[in-house]
Amino acid sequence: MDEIIKVPAPPSIAATLPGVRAPQQSQGRLIGHVDHNGLDFRISLESGDSSLAIDIPEPDSLYRHRTVTPPSVKLRVQLKTDAVIEGSAPPTPPWVGSGGWVDVTYRFMLHRRISVDDIHGVTIDIGNQRFTVYPWY
Repeated sequence: MDEIIKVPAPPSIAATLPGVRAPQQSQGRLIGHVDHNGLDFRISLESGDSSLAIDIPEPDSLYRHRTVTPPSVKLRVQLKTDAVIEGSAPPTPPWVGSGGWVDVTYRFMLHRRISVDDIHGVTIDIGNQRFTVYPWY
């Protein structure tokens, strides 16, 4: 079943919606942050404007001994021009760990420069869960 979540919301609304977090000032390239049904991740436009980063925090113990294979991540980016870019996002080590957690980062190459304003929505398949995230303008 598709989960449709419009994030991030303005701070006044975000305080009343479970699982939705408003962006901080330094996260102007943030497309969305989803915290739903045990899965927590954020998706943002990378600094070069030609790739998306999906950061999924995982317990450090799962990755310290490499006993876990990261889940498969697939994306479908719908641009406002009706162009669609889809494909897989491979995990890209090294990962950053702190406080018992590791941010596993996946990168999805767009093969063109875009801004957050160009994006209509991003559908993300992580394992067997699907989410559609729409930037808040």
